[in-house]
Amino acid sequence: MDPLHSQDAFLYKKCKQRVSRKLFLTFAFLILYCVGVYIGFDTALLQVDSNGFTILLATVLLVQLCIYSILFLLLASGSKIYRILYWFAFLFSVILIYVPVSSMLQDTEHFLSYILLIICMLCKLNVLYHFGHYLYRNPCAKVLYDHVIEVDENGQFQDKRFEKDIRKAQKKLNKKPQTLPDTFTDMDSEIPIMDMDENPNEELFIPKDPYEGLTYQKLSIRLGLIVYVSLGLFPILVQIFHSLFVSTDYQQIFANRDIFIACMVSAIIWTLPVFFLYYNHPKSKLSVKCCGAIELARILIYLPTFIGYFRLEDTSYPLRTFLFFILLDMIRYFFLFRTIYPIFKIAQPEPVNDDDQYD
Repeated sequence: MDPLHSQDAFLYKKCKQRVSRKLFLTFAFLILYCVGVYIGFDTALLQVDSNGFTILLATVLLVQLCIYSILFLLLASGSKIYRILYWFAFLFSVILIYVPVSSMLQDTEHFLSYILLIICMLCKLNVLYHFGHYLYRNPCAKVLYDHVIEVDENGQFQDKRFEKDIRKAQKKLNKKPQTLPDTFTDMDSEIPIMDMDENPNEELFIPKDPYEGLTYQKLSIRLGLIVYVSLGLFPILVQIFHSLFVSTDYQQIFANRDIFIACMVSAIIWTLPVFFLYYNHPKSKLSVKCCGAIELARILIYLPTFIGYFRLEDTSYPLRTFLFFILLDMIRYFFLFRTIYPIFKIAQPEPVNDDDQYD
């Protein structure tokens, strides 16, 4: 590997570490926020008991935490498309302010509690907004997502940490600083270069394609197994672990019908992409995108029904029932996402002309 490419690879690795650290700190803030808000509003001073608001609040906090945990893992991969998804998640967080606002209009007795919750949510949104700004404007984030190293008019790195990183790495290898070739920059100052040929971690920068060998037909079989096995597996899991979904009077099992209908609808939705992928149809990726949108619409349509379960005054299910149901559905969608994600990472196969098979 030539020295210039080695330097870029080294800076990419350092920037990825810094962005990952920022992701971890932001997620840690979200965990503290969710735990703090839930504990705070579970105290006698701030507790709101109207229409199961405490259960609704816990569900909202858990859903947000699940969404951002998955999103931050995706952002750590370095793909710029997930920065766009981040703003969709941010928009969802903004919409959630409607929950305390609508409850406050119906329950003016706990006006101060709702106002305090809204203030907490606005503070959280402020942190998330600045983090989204960081993903686009920070020099390290630009290296990770845009593969751009910014320099000033004199050819110096705009982020002075880059030069320090290179010098530190140079000292570790017990090498003397070298000047960059004139073909790379017109800088008069010396910038040390790290020779990655002697770095045992060089494989990190030339990774083997994890999707090598995958074909649309293999992914079709995987997708079919996931959606059709889920149709029988998850309702059975609800029955096996029925103690987690049973009502307080031990007479009913929550979501037995709901999880079966959700799995059945998903199986129907993803049947078309299964066939498209198996026969290498040119519209395979488009069909997956459309079915993903339909699946999202199904969730949004079901959401009011789910919220209505624990907002009823005579609800007979404990909080853990709803939390385990959300967790179970998140697991189902996690495996579904892991199955369809590689479809967008491999090239679309060219359609085979039947006449060519006999040439």
